Amino acid sequence: MAAVTDRHKKSNGQGQGMNWIRPAKRLAIYVRDGLACAYCGSAVEDGTKLTLDHLTPHSHGGSNHATNLVT
Repeated sequence: MAAVTDRHKKSNGQGQGMNWIRPAKRLAIYVRDGLACAYCGSAVEDGTKLTLDHLTPHSHGGSNHATNLVT
């Protein structure tokens, strides 16, 4: 999904980047979702760069649990 914006940064002013989730957990979610975007279906085989998106954003009480994350 989209890059981290100012409104998604930690309260201490530092962006989270890719360090907010362990690489193994990130990979497990990508594999769970078939290495493709959950919204449009574009896959790594198509040259798509995958990222994670929160179904319920942190600002609305969402967690970093795998059930709240999609590719």
